[in-house]
Amino acid sequence: MVTQEEYEDAKNNPSIRNRFLKRINFEEKTQYISKVRYSGKKQSFWMVCRKNFLNNKSKIIVTGEAFELLPTLGDFLSCLVDHEGCHTQQIYRGQFKTGFMAYFQKSSLLSRGEVEAHENQMKNYKKRNVSSEVREILAKRLKWHETQLKLEEIIKN
Repeated sequence: MVTQEEYEDAKNNPSIRNRFLKRINFEEKTQYISKVRYSGKKQSFWMVCRKNFLNNKSKIIVTGEAFELLPTLGDFLSCLVDHEGCHTQQIYRGQFKTGFMAYFQKSSLLSRGEVEAHENQMKNYKKRNVSSEVREILAKRLKWHETQLKLEEIIKN
């Protein structure tokens, strides 16, 4: 189990971030993950899953922005284990597309996947001791994706 102190060290020292990520316990989601790695490149995302087409497992990429913008270990684990971990399970089940294939995914599938991932974060926020700031952002993002699903349903009918 990683500690807040270790998270602070990883926040302050990019050279140890991969070692820090290897120590994280993904609990029951471990079976869906092939690799977790740090990318020092500037990206348009904080964390992302990529499908391994050989075994259907996912690689999770964590960027520097995640370490810079998520203030506590609980916030970080909520996004990594509860959110991205949920996506790895969705990918394994064939319910969520990543990378190039995401462009061919219906927006309702994307929103359903995000709703499930955000609900998983909300379910675990006490266990992770997620900050009130991040909980507020999660609640807003969950509501946005739920609204997208409702709008799509209205348009369909």
